[in-house]
Amino acid sequence: MLIVPFTAHSQLTKITVSYSADTPAYLPAFIAKETGIFSKNGLDVQLVRIAGAVAVMALIAGESPICQVGGSAVIASNLGGSDAVIIAAGSIATDYVFVSQKDIKTARQLKGGVLGVSTLSGSAIFASYFALRKLGLDPKDVSFVIIGQTSDRFLALRTGRVQATLLTPPHWIIAVRERVLISSPMSQSCRSRITRCRRRGDLWRKIPIL
Repeated sequence: MLIVPFTAHSQLTKITVSYSADTPAYLPAFIAKETGIFSKNGLDVQLVRIAGAVAVMALIAGESPICQVGGSAVIASNLGGSDAVIIAAGSIATDYVFVSQKDIKTARQLKGGVLGVSTLSGSAIFASYFALRKLGLDPKDVSFVIIGQTSDRFLALRTGRVQATLLTPPHWIIAVRERVLISSPMSQSCRSRITRCRRRGDLWRKIPIL
């Protein structure tokens, strides 16, 4: 492929790129923006945080031609008949850690408790189910409540609103100092793709990067 360098006077193509979580796994998009990789390749990128399933909906609607989300959101969308295409995969393992309240010493104590999640779809809920089953519990043993992003779930754990939740760095590092880690880092046993995706055809054919 022939790539022609863009000059400072070249008109940049304005696009919105969405990402689904504020975690280290989503740093590539920010690095590309802050180091000028996007602009050097003719793109004026606005980064917007949108939950995984909603990000794919925005992708299909043409509002955000590129998104960085967990693979399960894209797969579910394709099974529903969409034309989203995965074009690259980043992290091959989730960075979640399952953390509980300090007074919970065993998984059995979680029965009947409340588990905080970001959404009820996508990689987050899949990882929650996986963690519970790994601990010998059935997802039906707990109640799920939508809290939001990692910082909100961390606050909910601290204030006692939820008994347990999945956290990502740096929040789980802080939480483990204060609470009981009842499941090992899930990256040891739970593989999960963080993907970049786009709609079939359209803009991607015109952008010679990524």
